Amino acid sequence: MHLHDITAVARACATSDPASGTTGLLDGLGRLWPALSFRPVLSRGGWYRPGGVVDIGKLRVAESLRQWAEGLSVNGDLQALLDSCTQRPLFATRLLGTTHYLTARTGPGAAEFMQVEVEELQEVLDRYLSDPEWLPDSLEEFIDPLEYPQLEPEPVGVPRLVFRRSFSAQELLGQLSDTSSHLLRFMNDWSDSSASRSTHFCEHWALAVRETRDSDGEARTSAHPVAACASELPRVVGRLTGSELANLVHGYDRVAGYPMAWFFHMAAATTGCVPNGLGLQVAEDHQGRYSYLPDCDLDVLRRWAAMPYRA
Repeated sequence: MHLHDITAVARACATSDPASGTTGLLDGLGRLWPALSFRPVLSRGGWYRPGGVVDIGKLRVAESLRQWAEGLSVNGDLQALLDSCTQRPLFATRLLGTTHYLTARTGPGAAEFMQVEVEELQEVLDRYLSDPEWLPDSLEEFIDPLEYPQLEPEPVGVPRLVFRRSFSAQELLGQLSDTSSHLLRFMNDWSDSSASRSTHFCEHWALAVRETRDSDGEARTSAHPVAACASELPRVVGRLTGSELANLVHGYDRVAGYPMAWFFHMAAATTGCVPNGLGLQVAEDHQGRYSYLPDCDLDVLRRWAAMPYRA
């Protein structure tokens, strides 16, 4: 993606109203890439990060608590920082976040799609910075403590959308570290299965990307697939065979909206709905007198049974 495209997406995020969901953002993406049709696939909330610093009137003192604290601590002297907090009432904030994943197919292949990630952020009051009953032992604990006297999460400002990243899935796959080799296999299995003949990968899955550095400081990129409708799917329990097992896996697929959904939710190991044992049961069924999977799906299943994705 070109720099001007990234700038345009960031601008579309900044001018979109989170109250209307991703509608305004989709309109902006449509103007930027008229040949593509983006759709919201998945939203993942429940996370947070340290925010900034405000005074008692919620006026901004610093955008970043970390930068502000590191600037005031003299040579790591925590006491100098704490002393500065007693000069006037100051409050730390936290950013409550939800990540929205939007995708658009660029071709028929499983990896032929674009993904845009947008964070919906709400800044709230977190804690009083000079609470005499709470004294941090380190600068890091001051910035992001585990246990502390927490305030009611009163909003500071209005929610906003912030651009996180965008990428071509094909290009991403070429950059992944060895730890993401299971993703390559996952998407190849999708292409070989009946799922690919029914729908596109990006209509039911997003890629969660993680960027880290190894012990030598080298940047490493990993990713894993995340199902769009995991919270809506039935949990698979018990041991069945024959028609009962066939009805179970096909019923699961109907809820998910495409064939072999049960297998990919099992292989991804991110939904918690499908245990590995189910795949082994289906494979054992097909070694006997039962046959309820297409040959292409049975080939995928047998490869998995011979060498599962994860232990």
